[in-house]
Amino acid sequence: MGSDFTIRRTLVFGAAATLATASAGAQEYVTAVGMLDGTWEGDLGPVDGAGLSPARLRGVRLVISGQTVAVFVPDNGSAIEVKPGAFSIQRDGTNAVITSIEVDPGRPRNEGWVETWCFVITLRDADTLITNFVRVVNNNDMPPDEPSARFSQIAAGELRRVADDV
Repeated sequence: MGSDFTIRRTLVFGAAATLATASAGAQEYVTAVGMLDGTWEGDLGPVDGAGLSPARLRGVRLVISGQTVAVFVPDNGSAIEVKPGAFSIQRDGTNAVITSIEVDPGRPRNEGWVETWCFVITLRDADTLITNFVRVVNNNDMPPDEPSARFSQIAAGELRRVADDV
């Protein structure tokens, strides 16, 4: 009986610990303001400044789930994913930084283009996401005086939660 009791006790405590760990993982991203996980949509307007090219993102969608994120933009009435699988997210509580850096796949490094996208976000409240977008492009193989050789864009605004079931 002693060994049966020990085995049952180990199984019960082990199952309880596993459930507690799984539950803690799901709650890890919830804050007093709300949580970043969900689907967010809205428009980001251009920010003006020296050296900036105009940028306006209409209908941008961020889908955040734990350490996974996807970015979508409208295209002929539907949403298409931008740079599928390329975005990563660093997050802590109400804030996150979503980034992607890509290089020209057909050229040796530093000879083609390099493009960086960055979304810096924080929760205003449970259904509003303050969002800043920065895009920087360097076409290394173009002369520096070409207008599209090197440029940066900044846009800002608020996205609204449209779903939280991710």
